[in-house]
Amino acid sequence: MDQNRQEYNAKNIQKLEGLEAVFMKPGMYIGSTDERGKQHCFIEIVDNSVDEHNGGFCNKIDVELYPDDSISILDNGRGIPVDIHPEHNVSAATLVVTELHAGGKFGGENSSYHRTGGLHGVGASVVNALSDWFEMTIYRNGNIYFQRFELKHENGRVVPAQPVTDLAIIGQCDPNQHGTKIHFKLNKERFSSKILNEEKGEYETEYYEFNPTEIKAKLELLSFLNPNLELSFTNHKLKITDKELTTLQQNNTNKYATISIAEDGSEKTTWKAESLINYLENLSVDMEEPVTQPIEHELEIPTMKGSNKGNVLVRFAMQWFMGEDSKIRGFVNNIYTPQDGTHIDGFRRALSSSVKYFVNDVGTGLSDKDKKDFSGIGIDDIAEGLVAAVSIKIAEPQFSAQTKDKLVTKEALYSVNKVVSDYLSKFFEENPKIAKDVVIRTLRAKRAREAAAKARKASLVEKNATGFSTPAKLADCQSNDPTICELYLVEGDSAGGSAKMARDKKFQAILPLKGKISNIHDMDMAKILAHDEVNAIISTLGCGVGKHFDISKLRYHKIIYMTDADVDGQHIRALLSTLFYKLLPDLIKNNHVYMALPPLYRMKKKRGNADAVYLKDDAALRQFEQEHQNEMDLWELSRFKGLGEMNPEQLQETTMDIKTRELGLLEYDESNEEYIKEVFEILMGDEPNKRKTFINTYQRDKE
Repeated sequence: MDQNRQEYNAKNIQKLEGLEAVFMKPGMYIGSTDERGKQHCFIEIVDNSVDEHNGGFCNKIDVELYPDDSISILDNGRGIPVDIHPEHNVSAATLVVTELHAGGKFGGENSSYHRTGGLHGVGASVVNALSDWFEMTIYRNGNIYFQRFELKHENGRVVPAQPVTDLAIIGQCDPNQHGTKIHFKLNKERFSSKILNEEKGEYETEYYEFNPTEIKAKLELLSFLNPNLELSFTNHKLKITDKELTTLQQNNTNKYATISIAEDGSEKTTWKAESLINYLENLSVDMEEPVTQPIEHELEIPTMKGSNKGNVLVRFAMQWFMGEDSKIRGFVNNIYTPQDGTHIDGFRRALSSSVKYFVNDVGTGLSDKDKKDFSGIGIDDIAEGLVAAVSIKIAEPQFSAQTKDKLVTKEALYSVNKVVSDYLSKFFEENPKIAKDVVIRTLRAKRAREAAAKARKASLVEKNATGFSTPAKLADCQSNDPTICELYLVEGDSAGGSAKMARDKKFQAILPLKGKISNIHDMDMAKILAHDEVNAIISTLGCGVGKHFDISKLRYHKIIYMTDADVDGQHIRALLSTLFYKLLPDLIKNNHVYMALPPLYRMKKKRGNADAVYLKDDAALRQFEQEHQNEMDLWELSRFKGLGEMNPEQLQETTMDIKTRELGLLEYDESNEEYIKEVFEILMGDEPNKRKTFINTYQRDKE
């Protein structure tokens, strides 16, 4: 071993000065150095602007993304103070962007900010430390102040956030104009990773850029959480035409968003919401029919005795829907907490107590049987089908980590529990019909859960007794050779009937699915296995799941989704792909999962016995019309509403005959694991705003 490497003494100890530690170890401050970490830097700056809004000093924030991947955030708040700090002998503005833990967010109720989402003097300085350059423009006192910082290389060391200029007046503005503009370009080397190029046999550097979709999602969310705050995003990387603008406006499903063209031809989106219920409207777009009307309440109360947190502002909105999915989102000073925390604990506790209070102490219109069955009810039963948003504003919140994914402030549990329980208990008492609907909805959830558990137990007993159990609706094939056997997962009994007649019985098996399977993306295993259709698929495949998975026991080496060719069919494909991705990823990785590609249209000559022409989608139809534009009056167009409308001969010819069919392979690129995870989260997760933006962007790129 090298002697120098063996030595370990005082000279091996390094002390990083100032912001050097941030530059050397950015993950300690922003969580990661991938696309998420880059997005986090943007969030840190925009959160500072939102803090100005929370203080009552700002009502407009403009974000702009430039072709060089720099980004600017402009607000009309008070503007960072520009006077000289009495202790440090530099301007306050310079201090807050060059020193860790320098800011106006300390001191609780005595600070310049009572409730803040910022990192208490860390955010702006960290972003500066990770930037090639960082510019600060401040509008105060009728003057425009400016200062620029750059990353320098000195004596073989990288020294971040070095001032190029002093903070100086560069012009005048209207005395009534005030605010701050931060414009920065992050260092690309800090936000990169090594990716193996298998063809070249070498690693290549991938540099991450800002994701406009994620920026839009963040700003849209901030608009819902901060009524009457106007936020805008201009993407200077994307120039659009009037025609493209019209398409974007037509596809825009958020009535609180306005899409326009900026002066330079760039896409610009502006958001301005009115209440937290607007967020519920957006969050529940893919839910089933509502059971109750939306409820919204807001109250500011003191925290528990002995606390130094001052008052806590609690705002919540909620609505029950049919279906099993539930979406409860928590926010602290405008920060989304994906791992929840004490504020959501308080909400769930209040929800349980207020519903049980109605059943036990009010009980209007409930039968004795319903009251009796309510015993043993759980919070998950009550929350089934619930869409809710809980937003609190509290002084000096404490999170479990720097990334602020989970709130640990104990005062939040007390405050949210009290506000929600007091309001709901009174609301249910005054609105017994709504309360009864919630109770009946909860009882259905409990009874379904118990029935599913009973069915799973019975299925397990049968399976243990027979060695293998198959669903009664499975039309199995004759062969026992898994290498040639195919299992078609077919949408609906009608299509299943046609498929059974169209198949080759020797090696093709048919399993009809009853409608759409549930979206299992965010479900735990127990809840997933409570679904009959999921159990039917798993038991038919024979290879088990989880720790019991054994690919050698797979009964069919081709598993084929066969759904309608329309949008609804594509949605079912997505749900099935989510199931296999979450429960059976090895089947995808080993090329066992396929998609049938049935036609959407049929073209047939009006006269004569010429063979029909089958077209898979709208693009194929447009191509056909172009190729036959001079003779389209000779052809008759038919559209298949679903597989059930195709006779067995048509289904066999177009979709199932191995000589003529076309299959799509569901591929799994393990080198892009993070991207796959991200796409599933966007498409199948519970943030519809992200999903809408992604789909609209994809569709635009495709066109």
